[in-house]
Amino acid sequence: MSVNKKRHALRFSIGSLLIITAAVAVGLAVSLSPLPDLETWEADMRWLQGLLCSGVVLLVCELVRQVLLLGHQWRSAEPETKAALIIALFQRLVLTMLLSGLLILQLLLRRRVIEEVQRTEWTVYPELWPSLMLTISILAAIRILLVNREQQNISATRACITGSIIFTGLIGIAIFIFTVRFEHVAMAHFATNMVEMRSPIELQRTGFFPNHAAEGFRTFWLSAAAAIGMLLATGLLWLDVTVKQPLLRIVIRATFLLLLSCAAVYVYWFANYEFPRISPDIASVGSSRMWSDTVAWPVLLIGLATTFGLQLAFKRQGISDKVVELPSISAKGKLAVYLIAIASGVEANIRLCQFAVDETPRSLLSFFLWFLPRSWWSSWGNYIGTLGEAILQPEALLVMMLFVSTMSLVWQAIRNPNAEPSLQPVAGKQVLCYTLASLALLVVAIPTLAIFGFCYWLGPLVW
Repeated sequence: MSVNKKRHALRFSIGSLLIITAAVAVGLAVSLSPLPDLETWEADMRWLQGLLCSGVVLLVCELVRQVLLLGHQWRSAEPETKAALIIALFQRLVLTMLLSGLLILQLLLRRRVIEEVQRTEWTVYPELWPSLMLTISILAAIRILLVNREQQNISATRACITGSIIFTGLIGIAIFIFTVRFEHVAMAHFATNMVEMRSPIELQRTGFFPNHAAEGFRTFWLSAAAAIGMLLATGLLWLDVTVKQPLLRIVIRATFLLLLSCAAVYVYWFANYEFPRISPDIASVGSSRMWSDTVAWPVLLIGLATTFGLQLAFKRQGISDKVVELPSISAKGKLAVYLIAIASGVEANIRLCQFAVDETPRSLLSFFLWFLPRSWWSSWGNYIGTLGEAILQPEALLVMMLFVSTMSLVWQAIRNPNAEPSLQPVAGKQVLCYTLASLALLVVAIPTLAIFGFCYWLGPLVW
């Protein structure tokens, strides 16, 4: 018996050594291929990317291990717990495939096997594929590995109010970000409008570039009404979770569908009729979205909708004494979390520093030595302002969220190393319904908020 145990341990150690060697090799492949047009300190950041990719390799191996364990657990599970196990298995399987594909794509880009997609002139956001998608996928994987905290017994009214505030707050932040991000598009619109106004009368186009003040700022108010409708629809979706009365639930769902339908009709009308009327030059350019983002957006939307739908279904189900035990994180998984925490923490610090530093340092070390005594500790006001600007940058915000999530997992491992993750049993039908509702809300709300972000600059608050 002891011989078999020793052989098993030997096989396990050799397998772990091979996995760690592969992780180190991937990290070196990424970090040793800096692009020639980068500054010295930006080239040094390739080591952070290499460290992150090494952690991703170990994270993928951890997810594969949990997929295999969940598969064995599902075969002997009770019928009422199989739906929760399928959801957990599906999450890990999808993230494993996504992380593996993005990691391979990252390696091919770093080695110049394939060329990066060029940004277009009217691109509002940084490209999603593959850097932001890789960060989002790592963040999602870290979040599902976190041990759920014990839920407190709070009243349904308090839970409803808290959830509604959180959901509407997220939509409000999204509106603010869209508004700021579309400022340069609005400036281009004003420039083309000025050129049209100063052109000879015979060259001016009739019916285009209307006077918004003379129209009572109709375009702005319609977009504001559509954005408020999305706020109400988000609150209604969260309210549906806590409502018990069948009649009231029917009214809530009917109102939700009505708001979505009106917003969808408004988006179609604005894109095909109103936008070509108020800004024909920018409308003639067409969509500025890159083909890589066209591929990434459906994946991102489905992932967000599934996450929201699952959380809503858990809230609907309520607290149950019976839980489904999930595999705990292994030593290789913890090592992956530590590597990702170091890489994301340093990168988050650098992202914050970039907004406050006008000069380009010569190296990564001089970046910290030059910046910290001069700006960081000199004024807390500068730090708060820098943090506010970083929130508007998806790259910095995602890296900060990744760092916070990894540190939460590290804190759980230190404070309660014997904690076992678990999942509440949930009905698959409820998960499907709330996922479809969340997907419909995201598909309609994103273009609606983008329209408001542009129309804000045409309204009375700016004029």
